[in-house]
Amino acid sequence: MPKKLDIRETPHFPDGDALHIPLSELDQRISEVANSDKILIVGEDPRQTKQAMSILWGAGFHNAEEMAEGLLAYKGEFLLSDQYHVPDDIE
Repeated sequence: MPKKLDIRETPHFPDGDALHIPLSELDQRISEVANSDKILIVGEDPRQTKQAMSILWGAGFHNAEEMAEGLLAYKGEFLLSDQYHVPDDIE
């Protein structure tokens, strides 16, 4: 099971269940993310997770995955995206 990285501004997972680093702080706090673990990026919507994915991949974290549709589309199980490359449609 991948380590969850919660990029929402307010943490929603129980303590210890996920690493919480808001997307707005990810650049400055990237050293807190363990590069040896598979990472599942959890955010509200796909634009946020794609932006976090771009930051992580740019820093060499090629083991990061995003939720396919973000939590707004969550229906009971985590669906991983099939994108394992740096997103190129971030605005």
